[in-house]
Amino acid sequence: MTIRDRGNIKWTAMMLTEHKDALEKWAKQTREITKPLLDEQKLEEMNFLLCQSLVEKTPLLINYFHNKKFISIKGIIHDYHPLNREVFLKNEKGDITTLILSNIIDINQY
Repeated sequence: MTIRDRGNIKWTAMMLTEHKDALEKWAKQTREITKPLLDEQKLEEMNFLLCQSLVEKTPLLINYFHNKKFISIKGIIHDYHPLNREVFLKNEKGDITTLILSNIIDINQY
């Protein structure tokens, strides 16, 4: 004989709607991803790789934080606008993507 357990369904009848709403809000907040903070050494390393790619056209793999998601982009630095703090990345197809410097999380050569 097996026991059929209804799981969380049996507890929802005993909970107030405010409790359910609070639990759903808490669960949503815990699933959200926040942008990590980078130390000075990592920023210097990333700056060196960006400058190297701009001058020598070395290909990079950039991890970028956009809309609470991490995105990996491959390409070569095409241009840099210091006033807007933007980098223009040219991918293998020739498309150019604009990246905001403060949203770049990690850079590696590939």
